[in-house]
Amino acid sequence: PHYVFTQSQAKLFHDLKIHHPEVFAQVKRRVEEGRLEPVGDMWVEADGHIPSGESWIRHILYGKQFFRNELGCSSAICWMSDIFGVPASIPQILCLCGYEVFYTAKQSVWNDTNEFPHHTFLWEGIDGSRVIGHIPPTHFVGHMDPASMLRHWDDYQEKQEAPNVLYTYGYGDGGGGPTEKMLEYGDRLARMGGFPGLQWSSPSTF
Repeated sequence: PHYVFTQSQAKLFHDLKIHHPEVFAQVKRRVEEGRLEPVGDMWVEADGHIPSGESWIRHILYGKQFFRNELGCSSAICWMSDIFGVPASIPQILCLCGYEVFYTAKQSVWNDTNEFPHHTFLWEGIDGSRVIGHIPPTHFVGHMDPASMLRHWDDYQEKQEAPNVLYTYGYGDGGGGPTEKMLEYGDRLARMGGFPGLQWSSPSTF
């Protein structure tokens, strides 16, 4: 009952509606129940360097329109878990499009030269626009095992200023998502004494 599934990218919901309308109807019910949280509000998670700022805004415009019209919701989280490009113009675009938070995982995982010094921070753009940035210290494809969870907490930089860090889990890069075993492990880790406190949450609640 405490499990909330998270899914980004309006294009995936759109394809589900076209090709599997009976499944899409179930998805809509889960969204209404609060058991599935659509995030990101973009048509797809767009790269930040190759297309223009106008392309980003179009992704947001059409994505937000689909989320509102088809799922009755809108997200304040720009969910970009698997993109490389994060130029300095993004905060201005996000603020003007109604976002409050930017989430990604690439800078922690794939940055092979200069280690990014923060995981939770205020990201100020070129024009002074600010959004909350959250870049967890480990890969977005997390496993619910003690070693992975401990590393995630140990590597987190802002323990004093913002003592919560988002941990995303499930099989990715090929699909599969979270498993029942991961949920069972999470319940056990949440009850484990002497272990970093684990609390089930949706991204917006976090």
